[in-house]
Amino acid sequence: MNNHSQSIYKNPLVRPIAKQWELKRKTLAASHLAKGKIAMNDTTTRDPKQECDIHIAYLSETHKAFIENSAKVTGFLLLAIGWYATSKEARSFLATTSGLALLSAIAVLSAYALSVAASWVAYSGSAMTYRRLQQLAYLPEQAYKERRLGLLTFAVCAAGNGVLACLLAYLLAATRQP
Repeated sequence: MNNHSQSIYKNPLVRPIAKQWELKRKTLAASHLAKGKIAMNDTTTRDPKQECDIHIAYLSETHKAFIENSAKVTGFLLLAIGWYATSKEARSFLATTSGLALLSAIAVLSAYALSVAASWVAYSGSAMTYRRLQQLAYLPEQAYKERRLGLLTFAVCAAGNGVLACLLAYLLAATRQP
């Protein structure tokens, strides 16, 4: 039990809820461990080798998922730009429907902002895991250095999708009545 959990137990109003939550957390962690799933925040009871394996697997999966999801966003934006550029009916509809083009542009930029936020969460998780591996010092850094999600990778993917999102938003917002 960590210091935070111990301080919660001192409050008599919170104690029953905290104990119940701690029991739920331990039960869930045991269930995940039994099923082969691993809770990232429950590595304190493991030996360094097992914790190292967990963190390296997390780095690999995070990096892979980040690249896949960035490619999906890029594909969607390119598809939407292509659709808009080739569909005269779509441009005509957006031009005649009051405010829909502007609303569509705002929706595209909002979706891009959410994509960047999700990407930042993945980058932050990767950075924290990398620091934990350095603290463990179980393996040399070269064993896992390339598996982390780097700031340059994050920035390039976010900036590339940002350019496409801004282009699509501009095309949508610039739609005027014929």
